[in-house]
Amino acid sequence: MKFLKSITLSALAAGFACTAALADDDKEKKPEKKHRDPAARFEKLDDNKDGMVTLDELKAGTKKHPEMAERIMKSKDKDNDSQLSKEEFTAEPSRKKGGKGKGKGKGKGEKKDGAE
Repeated sequence: MKFLKSITLSALAAGFACTAALADDDKEKKPEKKHRDPAARFEKLDDNKDGMVTLDELKAGTKKHPEMAERIMKSKDKDNDSQLSKEEFTAEPSRKKGGKGKGKGKGKGEKKDGAE
């Protein structure tokens, strides 16, 4: 009886080991998510190929999330001409100096009159 238990447990352990190994192989086979090249994305969005992306072109490229087009335009249109050049579109987002928590707002636990 102990012999049968031993064989059964060994077979189960081998089965689990094979399953885990196959699962690892599947993970390796899946392609990683490709982050789109901003320049290639710009070219795709620029429907009329004039070298500029308008809000309408952005909205067409973000059909599922049109509000995203407006946020992108607002954050990237540095010269406020209501269109994005390739340089504006591909530029890294600027980071605000000071970061979170450096503003004049009330901090956690502070009351309106400044007393804690």
